Amino acid sequence: MNGYSSQVFNKTSNAKTLILGVGNPILSDDGVGIHVLEELRKKYSNISDLEFDDLSTGGLSLAERFVGYKKVIMIDALALDNGTPGAVHRLTINDFGTTKRMYCAHDCNLATAYEVLKKELGLEKLPDEVIIIGIEAENFNEFSESLSEKVAKAIPKAVAMVEEELTKILPKK
Repeated sequence: MNGYSSQVFNKTSNAKTLILGVGNPILSDDGVGIHVLEELRKKYSNISDLEFDDLSTGGLSLAERFVGYKKVIMIDALALDNGTPGAVHRLTINDFGTTKRMYCAHDCNLATAYEVLKKELGLEKLPDEVIIIGIEAENFNEFSESLSEKVAKAIPKAVAMVEEELTKILPKK
């Protein structure tokens, strides 16, 4: 694949599904996606169809990480207008274009980045489905490895929502 950003990701396994925790673990609630990812990794790391990764990037660099998977489940903090800290949402890639999260003047939002990759690479290289489990954050501006109380209490619900997605794709025992 030709690189579109400064960081080109390559699949490291034959996994069909990528579970991706996004955020900065030293910016309080911004790291909630990584906290959720770690809980899931403890329970499901033995399943070969799943790959786990964490990133602290957005836009095109983040969307490039989706290449080669059938399904991506991304967990991230959200900042929504009139939001409720600790609320957990299931979103699609199209919904993500309306959030404040993951946008800066030097990059584009996730939905736009995904559209660029669709045009450049074609749909066959991108996931059939991208699900975002978003946890509304209370505190993005404090240097801390701790989550706010409301966001920390949302972790079990976010884990359960990812597990619900996994029941749709993993073989029944």
